[in-house]
Amino acid sequence: MEETVKQTMENAKTLAGVVHDIAVSAATPMVGEVITTQSQLTARVVELENDMASAEGNMLNLMQMTDKAVASIRADLHSAVVEMHNPDDERMAKVEKRVHRLEEQMTQLIELLAGAANLE
Repeated sequence: MEETVKQTMENAKTLAGVVHDIAVSAATPMVGEVITTQSQLTARVVELENDMASAEGNMLNLMQMTDKAVASIRADLHSAVVEMHNPDDERMAKVEKRVHRLEEQMTQLIELLAGAANLE
């Protein structure tokens, strides 16, 4: 009987070793896949964060360019209005030139705003 118990214990140890080996051989590739997938996801998150930072920088640049364009337009418009109060031929020519320049600046501002809309 003692021999049977020893044999059963040895068989149980052998079986436990086999089960362990099978579990390790099955789990190892899965763990590798999980690590690879996690690494790929981390790289994608970093890439998206960089894209967001770049887009934020572009938006900031567009906002600064828009602010400058609006300030320039306001200054030119103010000058044009001041000159309209004292019309003469030379001043009218200047006013017409400024109006033309304002139209060009407005067109540029519209293009900037359209570019900003496309970034969103």
